[in-house]
Amino acid sequence: MTEVPIDQIEFRWHPQDDLTGIAHSFPYGAQFDRWNSLLKQYAGVSGRGGAVAAQARSSAVYLTYQDGTAALLLRSRDPRALPLFERNARHGAGAGRLDLVARALIAPETVLTAERAMRIMVSDPDALFDPLPGQARPGALQRLSWPGIDGGVRPGEKIELQAREYTGVLAPVLAAVLADPDRPVTVVLPPDDIRQSMWRSRALGLLWASRLLLQPLLRGELGHALHDWRPTFSTCEAPQSSSDGRDDIWLAFRERGPDGPPIGDGPRVVHLAQPLRGQSPLEAAANRLAEIYAADGDQCLQLVANAVRGQRTLADKIEAVACSHAIAAALSPPHPLSRQPVQPAGNTRERAVRRPPAEHVPAAVPATAPVGEAVPAMAGARASGPPPAAPPEPAQQRPPPAPRPGDKFLSHLYQRLAQTRDRQGVLRTVNWIAARTAAGARLDAAEVSEVLETLGRRGWFADELRPLAAGPERMADLLQPIFAAAGHDERLEAQLRSWHVGGPPPVLADALAVLAARLEPDRADWLAGHCLRHDVPRNRSGAPAALVTLLRWPGTKWPVAVGALAWLAPVLLVIVGLLALA
Repeated sequence: MTEVPIDQIEFRWHPQDDLTGIAHSFPYGAQFDRWNSLLKQYAGVSGRGGAVAAQARSSAVYLTYQDGTAALLLRSRDPRALPLFERNARHGAGAGRLDLVARALIAPETVLTAERAMRIMVSDPDALFDPLPGQARPGALQRLSWPGIDGGVRPGEKIELQAREYTGVLAPVLAAVLADPDRPVTVVLPPDDIRQSMWRSRALGLLWASRLLLQPLLRGELGHALHDWRPTFSTCEAPQSSSDGRDDIWLAFRERGPDGPPIGDGPRVVHLAQPLRGQSPLEAAANRLAEIYAADGDQCLQLVANAVRGQRTLADKIEAVACSHAIAAALSPPHPLSRQPVQPAGNTRERAVRRPPAEHVPAAVPATAPVGEAVPAMAGARASGPPPAAPPEPAQQRPPPAPRPGDKFLSHLYQRLAQTRDRQGVLRTVNWIAARTAAGARLDAAEVSEVLETLGRRGWFADELRPLAAGPERMADLLQPIFAAAGHDERLEAQLRSWHVGGPPPVLADALAVLAARLEPDRADWLAGHCLRHDVPRNRSGAPAALVTLLRWPGTKWPVAVGALAWLAPVLLVIVGLLALA
C-alpha cells in the first residue's frame, strides 16, 4: 500500500518577502508556490502595537481547506537558528525577525487530523525532523509519512492529563462555539500564558478537550459536518483587527479581544474568568460536558455520543446532553458502601477521580459472623499461632448526597412544557424532567409556585397524558419535583384542596398514588395524610353521619349537575302545583 506523503515547508525571514518558504519537499514548483502563498501569512505572529503574542516562545496553527487538505505550522523564536540573510538586515529592518522559524506540514486531512496535529505539537522535534526547524538551508526537504513519524509522536494521554487540569475553564469555550458554530471564537488568555511555550499553555489543553467534546455535537453520525464550523485553531495570535486576513481560524487564543470593529460578524470573545451559571440549556450542557471530561477524560466521548444519538439538530443535541440521565449518573457520587470494580494491573485509565479518598471502604466482614463477634479462625491454622484478629468496626454509613435545590434547567423544562402543543413534545419533555429528577435536581419554593401556576393554566396536561398506557406514571414524573420539594406545603395543600372541590382528572388522581411510592418517607406521609383528609371530608355540621351520607349520595353516583336536579325535582314539582292551583 502506498503511503500518503506529508510535505514540508521551512519559513524564514527573507529581505524581499519577509517570512517566506526557503525549503520544501514538493516535487513540483507550482505546488510549492500555491502553498507558500497560502501559508506564509500564518508563518509569523504580528508584533504590531507591542503585542505580547510576538514574544511567544512557540505556537502552532492548524488549518483545513475545502479540497480536503490540512496544514500544521509549528512556529518558534529560536536564537540558535541557522543565520540567513544577516547582511541584508540593514538598519534593523529585519534584525528582529531573523530568529523566527516556522515549519509547515501539509497532507490530506484524513492523515493530518487535528488530534495528530496536537500530538505533533508536544513531540520532540529531534524525533520527527531532519534537519530540525531553523537548521534547514535553502533547497529541498524530505517528504514524511505518518507511519514514519508515528513512533516519535507522543501519545494523546500526555495531552489528556494536561487537558483535565483546565476543565474548570472549559465550559465558556464550549458554550461560545455551540452558541454559533459558524462564528469564530477568540479566547483571551493572560499574557504569561501567551508568552510561554505552547505545550505549557492552557491553550493546548483546552483545544484537546474541546475538540473531543464538540465532535459528536457538530458532526453527524456519518462524520459529516452539520455546520460551517471547522476544527482550525491557533494557540497564539495577535489581537484581531479589521485588516487581519486570518479569517480561517475558528478558535484562536489571544491576549485581548479585537482592537477595532471587525468586518462582518466578528469573533465571539471568551473570558475564562467569567464562569457559566447554567441558567440556559446551552450553559447547562457546557457545564455538564466540562464536568464529565474532568471525571472521565477522553473516555467520556462514547457517553456523550450515546447521549446525542438520534438527535438531528444542534439545539436537540444540547438539550439531550443537559438532560442525559447517563451523564448525570456518571457524575453522581457513588454510594459509600458500593464496591469499585477491580481494574486490570495495566490499566492506566482508572476512574478513582469520582470517589474522594475519604470515602475508602474497608474490607467487608463475612456475613456468617455477627457484628461485634470475632471471626472464627481458619480450619488449617496452627493452634500455636496468633489468635485471629477481631474484625474491624463497621464503617459508618454516610447518607446519600443531598439533592441540589433550585435547578434552573428543571425550571426551564417546565416553562418549555407550557409552550409545547403536540403530544409527542409533551411526552419528550416529561421524560427529560424525569431524567433530571433522577439525577438529583430539585425545585425551590419560588420555582414551585411558578410551576404550579404554569401547569394549572394547561390543565396539568391531563388530556395529553390520559391516553397513554403509562399515563399515571408519566403524570407522576411531572409531579415528583413539585411534591419532593419542601418549604411550600401550604401552597401544595391549597392545590390538593382545589382538586378535591373540582374533582381532579382520573389520570392525576391515580398519579398521586404512584407518586406516594416514590417520595421520601416524610414527604410520602405528608402527601398521604393530606390526600386522605381531602378525599374523606370531616362532618363539621354536627348532623348525623347517615344524613350527611344520604345528602352526598346523588353527587357520588351522578355528575354534580344531575345530582342537584335530583334533589331539586320535588321542590320544582311543588312550585308547579301551586302555580296550577292559582
